[in-house]
Amino acid sequence: MGRSYQDVVGAVTAANVRCDVDQDLYQTASRIVCRTRASPVQKTARNPIIIKLRDEHKYTAISNESFMYVDPLVTRIEPLKGIASVVLLIIPPSQFILSPSWFS
Repeated sequence: MGRSYQDVVGAVTAANVRCDVDQDLYQTASRIVCRTRASPVQKTARNPIIIKLRDEHKYTAISNESFMYVDPLVTRIEPLKGIASVVLLIIPPSQFILSPSWFS
């Protein structure tokens, strides 16, 4: 997956959307943690996570797991009373805004 952070920065996509690699959580050749950007389309689709270090096929890794954007489901808002400018949204742990499909 790359020998250094510089090898993978800008090389990762999830569901065909560029993914920003977290330098602090990157572990050489074993772990990449990244944040996706907004989905360019509204529909959900399962797509692999792709790491493409160069424009050659032998430098491309495709995940076995799929990734998909999902719509969050807000089940409640807390607190119901209090300071108007502070609201905490509670989203159940099983429902992610951005998640690998195996979490859904």
